[in-house]
Amino acid sequence: TAWNAGFSRHSPPKAGGDGDLICRDDAAARANAPGVAANRPRPCGPLCRLKPAFQAVPPPRTGTIPTPMPTIAPPKPQIPFEDLTRIDIRVGTIVEVSDIPNSRKLVRLKVDLGFAIRTVVVGMKQERQNPREIEGLQALFVVNLPPRKMASVLSEAMLFDLGYSDGIPPALAIPERPIPNGTRAG
Repeated sequence: TAWNAGFSRHSPPKAGGDGDLICRDDAAARANAPGVAANRPRPCGPLCRLKPAFQAVPPPRTGTIPTPMPTIAPPKPQIPFEDLTRIDIRVGTIVEVSDIPNSRKLVRLKVDLGFAIRTVVVGMKQERQNPREIEGLQALFVVNLPPRKMASVLSEAMLFDLGYSDGIPPALAIPERPIPNGTRAG
């Protein structure tokens, strides 16, 4: 069977000796299951309190029309390397997301950049059902742009996101693992 993702908070599934999928649930859940060793994999089943975040990929149906992919923009003209080194991109943790009254698009982020806590105004109100879902996540920010007032709020950095310029739902540019706030990209 083909899989397109892994378990939420589980280690990746593996085939057991009898072909069943096994997962490693967190120790707290296993501690409540009598007779299950804390570090032993066990078959997914009624004791598993987390649902898999994947489904088996069905075989392609013949005669179906594939979903068109967005048109990818061509690369921009080359720039000198020195221009790129002038951009200061840092990792920061989004501490708080709050609404900006009287704005249809903008929200205010409070971001811990390691060297300072800054306010960042971003236009994500219409991009996400719940903008507060990004609280606690790390993301990339451009920190050496001049402050800019947006909807009467001073924005002190710019959030890096992926997809908006290409017309697809934006996603945060995030590190693959937690790293110290203020760490530079590049």
